[in-house]
Amino acid sequence: MSSETSVLQTNTLEGETVNTIINLLIIEDENGQIEQIEDAINDFNRKTGKPDGINIQIRTVKTFSDAIFALLKDEFDAAIIDLKLNGTSGDDEGVSLIEIIIDRLRFPIFVRSGFPEKVEFLSSEHEFVKVFKKTDKVDLIISEIIKFHSNGITATIGTKGKVEKYLNKIFWSSFSKNVHLWDKELLDNNEYEKSLVRYCLALLQEHLEVEENGGDFSDYHPFEVFISPPIKSNHFFGDILYDDFNYHIILSPACDMAQEKYEKIIIAQIEPLDTIASFIEHQQRYNEKDLSNTKKEKAKKKVIEFLTNNYNDKYHYLPKYMEFPGGLINFQKIQSKTKEELDGMKRFASISGKFSKDIGARFSNYFARQGQPNLNIDVLLKTILDINDEEE
Repeated sequence: MSSETSVLQTNTLEGETVNTIINLLIIEDENGQIEQIEDAINDFNRKTGKPDGINIQIRTVKTFSDAIFALLKDEFDAAIIDLKLNGTSGDDEGVSLIEIIIDRLRFPIFVRSGFPEKVEFLSSEHEFVKVFKKTDKVDLIISEIIKFHSNGITATIGTKGKVEKYLNKIFWSSFSKNVHLWDKELLDNNEYEKSLVRYCLALLQEHLEVEENGGDFSDYHPFEVFISPPIKSNHFFGDILYDDFNYHIILSPACDMAQEKYEKIIIAQIEPLDTIASFIEHQQRYNEKDLSNTKKEKAKKKVIEFLTNNYNDKYHYLPKYMEFPGGLINFQKIQSKTKEELDGMKRFASISGKFSKDIGARFSNYFARQGQPNLNIDVLLKTILDINDEEE
């Protein structure tokens, strides 16, 4: 290829349409390597070019400046990057492009270089950065591109995903109609910007809580319970901690922790489900062979009671997440710890606000319950059911 910038429109099978298109940016200055990548992608498209298949369309650039122009002008779902461009002896330009993408864009990066060790630290830090040698088959990279695309992450929060569409909707349907209500004179610039961001996120949350057709509320994925790593710099209500033996959750009131008005911090132990005898009983019951459908359904309902916090008021369920095995917060197993004692524990994750509020409310209700003495039920029944002495 003689031109500095080339665009390859990949072929589809004649008479067929492709529902899914992946836009791929290739940043490579060696013609032989470009042809190798393009041949592999054309082979892939010929094999998958069908009505329900995937078609990869690529744009190839050879220089740093052309790559910047392409990133500014067009939208991509992934990029293959060579570290050394335009015959330079160093690899600063390729690394700079990777840093620009990480800083400003949201799609996976595939480094294909003769010196992969120079950026392996990025691969260990970011799962969206994959490093390959130039001797590796291009088919391996294509397979990874398809995996990333299939998981739907870039299609949801990528630069042209659903979140961007919701933000556009919020801008025109909400902000453009009531921006006059935001009196900038009442707030300094920093607080004004924070208020706008919070309001925007609140609107976005409202959109995401309901189905796209405006119907019922959406179910949350279990992973949405957690924020990892924690965003707040200091320990806070809802943080999950690990002490080499057990997981715990901070239950001290958020208002006290925000203002640091505490001498000690309350934590509760999180017990794995496989240590809860009553849960194991129903789980094993459900898995019994030759169990009738009625008994199987009854055991399933009991398991669901644990997962929906309807089994016992002293428990609150948290799902599995990464190395955290999940389990039941036990409101009876609480301890008080100083800040120094907490510093010796691993701060694994935080519970997101939508879920931590319910945990706080359940914890408060559990310890605030009062109860009353038992009333004489026989006397009550006489007044309600007109029971006489003979019936007794």
